[in-house]
Amino acid sequence: MEFLKIISIILLMYTKRTESGTRKRIGKPECLEDFGDCVEGEESCKKCKDNFEGNITARCQRNAWRPIFENCVSPSMRSLLSVFERVKYKKKPSGGVSSGGSVAFGAVKPEVTNGGGSVAFGAVNPEVTNGGGSAAFGAVNPEVTYGGGSVAFGPEVISSGEVEDQCSLFPLISSEIQKERTTAGNIATIVTLLQKISVRCFIRLLSEEKVQDYSKMANHILNTSTIPNWLLVPQKDASSVLLTSLYSLASSVASSTEHLPRMSIQKEFLYLQTENIPGDSDFTFNFNSTRQAVNGQIFIEKKKVRDLSELFAVSMAYPTLGNILPTESDNVSVNGLVMSLALSTNVSEILLKFEKVSKSLNINTHCAAWDRGKETWIKDSCRMQEDSLHHTVCKCNYSENYLSFSILMSPKAKGGPALHYITLIGLGISICSLVLCLIIEALEWRHITRHRTAYMRHVSIANISLSLLLADIWFIVSAATGNTKFSNVCITSTFFTHFFYLSLFFWMFIMGLSILYRIFLVYHDMSRTLMLVILFSVGYGCPFLISILTLVITLSQPGKPYTREDSCWLNWDHSKALLAFIIPAFFILAVNVLVTCIVVSVLLRPSVGQTPRTNERGYLVQISRCVAILTPLLGLTWAIGIATIIQDSSIVFDYLFTILNALQGFLILLLGSLMDPQVQKALKTQIPWQTSETKNTSSNPKGDSQAPDVKTSDEELS
Repeated sequence: MEFLKIISIILLMYTKRTESGTRKRIGKPECLEDFGDCVEGEESCKKCKDNFEGNITARCQRNAWRPIFENCVSPSMRSLLSVFERVKYKKKPSGGVSSGGSVAFGAVKPEVTNGGGSVAFGAVNPEVTNGGGSAAFGAVNPEVTYGGGSVAFGPEVISSGEVEDQCSLFPLISSEIQKERTTAGNIATIVTLLQKISVRCFIRLLSEEKVQDYSKMANHILNTSTIPNWLLVPQKDASSVLLTSLYSLASSVASSTEHLPRMSIQKEFLYLQTENIPGDSDFTFNFNSTRQAVNGQIFIEKKKVRDLSELFAVSMAYPTLGNILPTESDNVSVNGLVMSLALSTNVSEILLKFEKVSKSLNINTHCAAWDRGKETWIKDSCRMQEDSLHHTVCKCNYSENYLSFSILMSPKAKGGPALHYITLIGLGISICSLVLCLIIEALEWRHITRHRTAYMRHVSIANISLSLLLADIWFIVSAATGNTKFSNVCITSTFFTHFFYLSLFFWMFIMGLSILYRIFLVYHDMSRTLMLVILFSVGYGCPFLISILTLVITLSQPGKPYTREDSCWLNWDHSKALLAFIIPAFFILAVNVLVTCIVVSVLLRPSVGQTPRTNERGYLVQISRCVAILTPLLGLTWAIGIATIIQDSSIVFDYLFTILNALQGFLILLLGSLMDPQVQKALKTQIPWQTSETKNTSSNPKGDSQAPDVKTSDEELS
């Protein structure tokens, strides 16, 4: 067919276009100022802007570059990490050192010994030994072995006294980090800094000021605005490392020999509380997140600490950490606060109460703990005690290996496997029925299309059956393809699925219009040739035009994908290509519902000379028969799909929609073909073993007298 050639040419042109990129970056080590031409499936990189060091790596997907990794680090952040890593420990000389002036890092490898005044360090590996005054770190890998005075990163000088060890830089690092942009590269650098600080500095006596500074640094990269950038961090365990570092802070505070005064730190994205718990009482930590409008509680039962004279506890809660910690699959997510608890002495169990972020009825809820070793959420460490629409109570085993606790949610699969099997079985029955229907139509065509009304009707039925058969086959191909990495295969199957389902709707539209035509234009007639031209132009021409325009428009626009990311069907999220199916389908459904109402009203109208309502039962039988026949032929069962997309709709609608539409082919065979008196008569005459008595009976079917004589409608529907 001609349209098959056209679609093949378009796909070939699309393939050629994607294979002939003028700048193929894959395999090249250098990164330029931009990604270059977008070649489907290839990766490229470009340099970071605004003096940031590093690169951005992206993959070409659906005619647009989509970032997958980014390590853009600001010069000051790189200097912070470098200074913290390379500061050397040296005891102060006994004779003392004369210090004065300032030291600014701005030159290449200057070496200062016992110096005063000012020196600028701005390049790689400046080494300062026993320098006095103040130091400004503006480059990579400075080595500071001893300094007096003050240290500054950037234009601001922060007095810190003697730089005796790395932990002395705590206030300085915290202040600088809070000024930095939260690029993925900077996030990774800050996580590394927090990890090193937790390992090297928490073994010493902590102060409330250090806890505050550390909390500010973590809060900066837990901001809601940073969540998209976390996805681009090359180190996929970065969020787990951050949680480990934060738990290390809590654990160090809890196990400190000299307990800090009671603290309650409330940042926007991090909360910390400390408390001395007497051994003869219950205790509860309460957290309330104004950001997510949810709360959480940690209960420590009296019976769990009865044998302890005192228990020092540190609890932490994170409103946004659940969004960046990885889960076992894409359809599982954290649905409450992530809460941690560190104790000076272990207890066996704790109780946690979580308010749900999503309070939908269509989700499954699970209690879970974050396992330090496995770096994942595990469910077997917690048991659900209570679950309601708003809250979940969990009882969890307490262990230092479990860094935090939360609740996970996953969508309830409506109907579960049952709907899947119903669809498969229904499609199988439908395909077999449609093949049989087409065979019957072909064999009996000469006998069942003798007058013009029957001809229009059976042309519509045959093409409805053919369109639905091919649509079902391409639907199976699309489902089997599934993974869009087979780009051209997925595009092809999506196009043909779209085209044949549209053809189905347009032929059902033709069926509805033909009924109206025979009702209101009883004496109007046209040639069969003109009729076929009109029918096929509408039935296949309009769907092809809509399908091909949808394909060409979306493929020609960067960032407007034709198919979905997770399946081979029209995209909705980015290009709204699905509207090219929804709008025609809903319009045709509305028209066909109107047609059905008109037909029913005509059937209710008494014939000329007939007393109204003389045969109530006959009317009801004829109307029921009419609606039953029109429902599959006009696609009225598709209207149930509207109810299935309404949030929290009943599962009954899903079952009805799946069963009726999966069996549409069978219903067309049964109600549209086998129940047609003309088809029945033709089939009976073709059966060789049929007796003459049966033939005589079939030649005068009783069905002619079961309803009032509404000639046009009966002729159309029978």
